Amino acid sequence: MYLSLLRIDVHNVRGRTWLANPYRVHQRLAMAFPDGQSGRVLFRMEAEWQPPRILVQCPCMADWRRAFYDHPVLAGEPLQKELRLWFQPGQRLRFLLRANPTARRAAPPAPSAGGNRPLGLRVGLLKEAEQRDWLARKGEGSGFRPLAVDVRSAGQIVFPRGDGAPKQTHLSVDFQGYLAVDDPDAFARTLEAGIGAAKAFGFGLLSVAPG
Repeated sequence: MYLSLLRIDVHNVRGRTWLANPYRVHQRLAMAFPDGQSGRVLFRMEAEWQPPRILVQCPCMADWRRAFYDHPVLAGEPLQKELRLWFQPGQRLRFLLRANPTARRAAPPAPSAGGNRPLGLRVGLLKEAEQRDWLARKGEGSGFRPLAVDVRSAGQIVFPRGDGAPKQTHLSVDFQGYLAVDDPDAFARTLEAGIGAAKAFGFGLLSVAPG
């Protein structure tokens, strides 16, 4: 697995416009992998840094020159390194996760579906208690337990997809603190796959470091 750091030139109007639309960001990042053979690509945009930056995690090495040769928005050469995942039961780690915590609300039975309920709408979990419960539930099936966690909401992120499609709206929440590894293999798979919904729009990348 590989982790890249891309610094964005926001003095360039093209860079500012591109960074404001996670859909366009995802499209451009995908160009770093020939024929779309990248597997799961996760990224997180970190506008609080100067210059703003994007972290990108993927199973194979990215060719950033291929992605940006005709789109000059980078402030310097991309940085890329290989990650070798190794964990042990009970290990304590610091973590950061920008997530889109959601739940499906039950929909009424469709009149022509014989009483079967269609999938309900996916809605954002707005209360902090619901967000903490969401993270705990995700951990149960993902090989980890949240320990001390700070929860910070960035509200709703709204952006156009283009091509006449409706605007996308996603709830953005940062979880930061400490977790304990319960199942090392399951936890490694979780890091590779990401957590929660809207992964194509900058959510779900779980970053960890020794605690």
